[in-house]
Formats: sequence, C-alpha cells, structure tokens
Amino acid sequence: MPTIKTCTKCEQTKQIAEFHKKASNADGYSSYCRACQTEYNRQYKSSQVGRAVQTLSKTRYERRQAEKELGYEIEDTLLPFHIIMIQAKSECLYCRSELQPHEVTVDHVRSFRNGGTNTYDNLLPCCRRCNSRKGDKPLLSFLRQHAASDLQLRRVVFELAQRQGRGYYDVWRSLQDDVEAVMNDEQASIQR
Repeated sequence: MPTIKTCTKCEQTKQIAEFHKKASNADGYSSYCRACQTEYNRQYKSSQVGRAVQTLSKTRYERRQAEKELGYEIEDTLLPFHIIMIQAKSECLYCRSELQPHEVTVDHVRSFRNGGTNTYDNLLPCCRRCNSRKGDKPLLSFLRQHAASDLQLRRVVFELAQRQGRGYYDVWRSLQDDVEAVMNDEQASIQR
C-alpha cells in the first residue's frame, strides 16, 4: 500500500493521509488532496450551477419527506436549469427587496401539504425572510397580509400566470380557491 500520492490538482506529492478515501479509485483514495478538494467544493457551491444543484437537492428532499407524511407521490419535473432561471431574478417578488444571487430562495406557491408540486410553474423567487413567513400559507393569504400594495400583489399573480401559461384571472381564481380550501379545512377541524 502506497504511503504517498501526487495530487492531480496542485501536482504536489503528499502523505496518503492528506487524501480522502474513495473506493471507486484503483488505489482507494481521491485524486485531489484534501485542501484542493475543499477549495474545489467551495468554488462549486458558490457557482450558479452549484447553488442550483443544492437547491434542487433540498426541494427533492422536502418532496420525499412530504410524500412519506402524506402517503402519495408528488409530481417532480424540476431540472437544474429551472432553478437557475428562478435564481437569476435579483429581487424578492413578495417584498421587492434587492437580492444577491446567493440570497435568492425558491418558494413553492402551493406547498406540498396543500397539493402543490415540485415543478417550475409552482415556484417563485423570494428572499429567505418572506419564504419563512409564508410557510404553508396560501399565496393570496400571505400577500394580502404582507404585500405593500395591490400593485405588488398583481405583479406576483401576473408573474405566476406567465410561468404557468395561463390567464391572469384564471390564476387569480385558483389562488382564491386555495384560500377557501384551507379555510374549509380549518373549519372542519374545529368542528371535530
């Protein structure tokens, strides 16, 4: 068993202990030393593609958790380029604050627990604060509480209509239906 190895990134010869184990390689160790691998990972995670892949992994994990809880499959057609397109927006659609690329989060308009899907037409860009505040609430309820104006509320509905390829009033009606469904569920649980 070798005690030294040359890193293919920095081309320095180092002790084998300075390499991560990797069973798929012939010698059982990574081709990059630990320092080079750490730097590579840092750069990848801060890149546009790296952020998109991390976000996609997170939404898929949340979908799987919701599927276990709800007992049925949730549609998932989301691809990395969908996340890149969403994260390319530089403002939160809900509060209109300017965002740096690493600050953009994706919000599921209709949450998994309320019948939502993990698809491009169910996602909007927003800041972490608005995403947390909205939670599982219906979009229209959240916007009525937190939108600065009716114009801002209309902008969000218009963006969603464009994304879904539907008419503005059709989307507005479906958002109102979401609010009514949640209210009916709450009333039913109170009466039990």
